[in-house]
Amino acid sequence: DTGYGVTPVIDRDYFWAIYFRTPGGVLFEVATNEPGFDRDEDTAHLGEALKLPTQHQHLRPYLEQHLQKLEG
Repeated sequence: DTGYGVTPVIDRDYFWAIYFRTPGGVLFEVATNEPGFDRDEDTAHLGEALKLPTQHQHLRPYLEQHLQKLEG
């Protein structure tokens, strides 16, 4: 036991993560590489559309209205 109070593993859709605070209060996240950002779109089209994890889908209308469209 490190004494850091590590959280349970949290599924963030694109990766799994644990969190802990140092005695000084700094929050750290340790995350996996898998399942990866290509889990819901073909790698040939990564970045062409706004993809959001489940917990942030409710923000989609706001984000689509306020994010600047990228050209290129």
